[in-house]
Amino acid sequence: MNSPDISVAHPSFRVVSTASRAAPLRDWLSAEHANMFLPLPAQPMGRSEEAALLLRTGCPPTHVDALLGFAGTYRMRMAPSDGALRVRRLGTRALLRIARRLARFPWDQDMRRMLEKALLTEFLPATEKAGVEELLEDAGIKKISPAVRAPFMCGSGIYRDCVVVPPCAADRRQSAVVSRADGSVAPY
Repeated sequence: MNSPDISVAHPSFRVVSTASRAAPLRDWLSAEHANMFLPLPAQPMGRSEEAALLLRTGCPPTHVDALLGFAGTYRMRMAPSDGALRVRRLGTRALLRIARRLARFPWDQDMRRMLEKALLTEFLPATEKAGVEELLEDAGIKKISPAVRAPFMCGSGIYRDCVVVPPCAADRRQSAVVSRADGSVAPY
């Protein structure tokens, strides 16, 4: 093999290809090339393993149980059936994002709103949206009224290199708080 046109691959050279069942294959891998690959199916993560990941974020165990309960029923309901391919899934990445938010902002516990945003329910057809709402109710994830959420929806912002957090709507007697760049906090 001294030909300049042919090169020999290193013995440890590997080619890894991934495929998803979400989209039909469009002859990207011919029968001739397919037999050069060893297929390894990806197994879904178990509930206990997923729970351990979510608990590592600092999210309370009750919230983790509710999230996993809803995710399990949602995934089973949205599983491909009758040849229909669904791409709307609630993956571990989305659950981790919600769990981190619940851990980081303990005063904002509106899991339902977070799940609805993750699933883009406002863009779903009415029947699927109703199905998601039913699953949320079955999982015990209730709607939080805007009156309860309102105290936490204040219009904070940056003013003169300071982060200004106005007083909450629940108690207007308090003054706004300013967090300066040097780390000090003072009333505004």
